Amino acid sequence: MNTLDRYILRETLRPFAVTMVLALLVLLIERMLRVLDLVLGSQGPLRLLFEMLAYLVPHYIGLALPFGLFLGVLLGFYRLSRDSELDSVQAAGIGIHRLLRPVMLSALVVAALSAVTFSYLQPYGRYAYRAMLHSISNAFINAILNEGVFAQIGDNTFLSEESHAEGQRFVRVFVYRNEGDGDWSALTSRQGKLERGGIARPPALWLYDGVQLGGSDQDAALGVVGDPSRGVLHFEALRSELDSGSDSAFRARGEDEREMTLLELWQLRDTPPEDVRSSDLIAEFHGRIVRVLTIFVLPFLAVPLAHGYRRRARSFGIGFGIVILIVYKEVVDFGENLVESGDLTAFTGIWGPFLLFSLGTLLAFVRSMMRLPREALVSLPGWVLRLMDRSRKGVA
Repeated sequence: MNTLDRYILRETLRPFAVTMVLALLVLLIERMLRVLDLVLGSQGPLRLLFEMLAYLVPHYIGLALPFGLFLGVLLGFYRLSRDSELDSVQAAGIGIHRLLRPVMLSALVVAALSAVTFSYLQPYGRYAYRAMLHSISNAFINAILNEGVFAQIGDNTFLSEESHAEGQRFVRVFVYRNEGDGDWSALTSRQGKLERGGIARPPALWLYDGVQLGGSDQDAALGVVGDPSRGVLHFEALRSELDSGSDSAFRARGEDEREMTLLELWQLRDTPPEDVRSSDLIAEFHGRIVRVLTIFVLPFLAVPLAHGYRRRARSFGIGFGIVILIVYKEVVDFGENLVESGDLTAFTGIWGPFLLFSLGTLLAFVRSMMRLPREALVSLPGWVLRLMDRSRKGVA
């Protein structure tokens, strides 16, 4: 990589990095307000807020990477064009296609990161976020957080005299269990600790230095204080799951096609899970691939916008490019919906818009090269020169 390549990279990566940071901050702050309201409403610790936001990062990175690359190339080449550096390079016989070499290298790295994000990080992150949301949303998790209040959780009754560390630790805990068939048990302990639930597991209560007494309704009717056959159990540590009787543990991953990896989408396309259609898997699979390949097309859209409107306001090229990307994204999403419903094939609904977008972008790029000074044309490939000559003759 020579000096020119490094210079182009520096000019494009700087706005790319700034755009990525700003985009992630804006997107995360918008979601953080809703997550913060949920966490505070459930009286959970603030660390849950940052944990949930971490699960959302892959989703927002998938949105910010292509947008950041587009703006990085557009702003970088706009500055080169505005300061006449692009004209100087072209006058030296170096064409725009040569300047795109470091940019396409950056696009390759961004596409690789996007492929990993779409294939693995987003599915697992989305599932972990939903599992955490399910855990926090369950009311029975927060039922024992208030000290001095009896709380009914399923067939269990809890009471703690003191609560510390944001409802994570308790002092002098009482638990009464209705074990069914007339059996019951009562536990007391000096200390307790709440273990919050997670993926595929319900929350649990750890009890330390306690006593368990068991009995039955018949014993109580006869005035028997304890059942000698069961006795009294002294324990140092005992774990008790807080099952509310509902589906407290979150479902297994894979009941939503967006929670599946790219390889799983391909493997299960003919034998989808229950409540998931084969067309849903096919649409999701092709949609992710198209989003990755679109990254290689974005530089060919950014350069004409930066070079063709250098004498106008910079916001014109940025605004026009953002509108194009938004319309393209909406068209691809609409095509995915039609593929999911079975109204269109994946080639027509997803690959069709991608091919049209790529063709239009490449034509705009070639047209921008036709406006270059003649000195810069000598370095272009022969097939490009012939195409440009034919276009000029056709216009004449």
